[in-house]
Amino acid sequence: MQQQTSDTDCYPGDEKIAELLQDMDYRQQDDKDCRWRPFQIAFLLMDINSIINDESPERDIVDLIWFPTGGGKTEAYLGLTAFTIFYRRLTHLTESGGTAVIMRYTLRLLAAQQFTRAATLICACEYIRQDCEARKRVYPAYPLGKEPITIGLWIGGSHIPNKNDDANFHLKKLLAVKDHFYVRNEKDRHNKFQVLKCPWCGTKLVKDDKDKKLVGSWGYKMRDGKHFYMSCTHEDCDFTAKLPIQIIDEELYNNPPTLLFGTVDKFAMLPWDGRIGSFFAVNSDNRAPELIIQDELHLISGALGTIVGLYETAVDAICSQKGVRPKIIASTATIKEPRNNARFYIIAMLFNSRHRDWIQATRSLLVKRKYLMKTESSDENMSGLCLPARLRQ
Repeated sequence: MQQQTSDTDCYPGDEKIAELLQDMDYRQQDDKDCRWRPFQIAFLLMDINSIINDESPERDIVDLIWFPTGGGKTEAYLGLTAFTIFYRRLTHLTESGGTAVIMRYTLRLLAAQQFTRAATLICACEYIRQDCEARKRVYPAYPLGKEPITIGLWIGGSHIPNKNDDANFHLKKLLAVKDHFYVRNEKDRHNKFQVLKCPWCGTKLVKDDKDKKLVGSWGYKMRDGKHFYMSCTHEDCDFTAKLPIQIIDEELYNNPPTLLFGTVDKFAMLPWDGRIGSFFAVNSDNRAPELIIQDELHLISGALGTIVGLYETAVDAICSQKGVRPKIIASTATIKEPRNNARFYIIAMLFNSRHRDWIQATRSLLVKRKYLMKTESSDENMSGLCLPARLRQ
């Protein structure tokens, strides 16, 4: 469906969209153009044990996907993300709420770009969960619970209104547009909601000036004037009532998303805002996040890598508070001296009495290398600060 709607502007009432939605049956879809690549399958199989086994020693391994741009790295770790979400629901249903996976980026632009692709995955996961809960099911049913599978975008306030009051202000400005010649200017000034199309069916969530007419509908809503949410504007979409997407910080803290999409700078708020603890199941019976994905690893270098490493120590400690450590995945397409870069990132974490190895996956070849830190006693506590911009041999 995404292939047929990605390059066109579709609006509410679009008959092509309606037909695609009504005829959709994933059991009958031809997958000849959607096959997994060998390195993607190898990566997924390599990490299954570390996801399903809480005591797996492979949770102490950072897996690096090192593959050229456009080769399918994102699909590989999104596949692992879906596996993690569903396995958590199937095996720990009563503790499966809250955030299961965290994806981190160094740049807000990168986060916003990849967010759309991840949102499509989450819509697919939520579609499956909703079907399992429906009285009249289309597909086989699984015990996935009643809590929605959602995604949240957690980035700075210059790109997104982090508060409901700010979101309400900008939304009122958009809703006030009545003439086609004003809409473009008002969108440039007030549309800070990032999601422009429904990730499921491709219908636009904004109004446009088309042939000197105002077309489309706004997919941004406020419940009771206090709580922001999004919904698809196409009447036949499965997410007409509500999309499983949230971008407002206040809403994310109150209802932690299954997949949290954020930038590394937001984690610097950990000591100052206790609400962030909700992402890590603090004061909750839910499990802590199972998987952390650091995309564009090569951007974490120099002084930025040092600072990120410091906060990584806190993130690892919070995620491990309930006795289960998260699996860490890293991804990059252009990295110089990958071993040194991975070592710098890992040693800067300085995990308490633990070590993290790394695996490099390149062109479907998986190569395991030596441990980076070891201690003789499991009771010994280690702490320190890695300051150099480049780690030397």
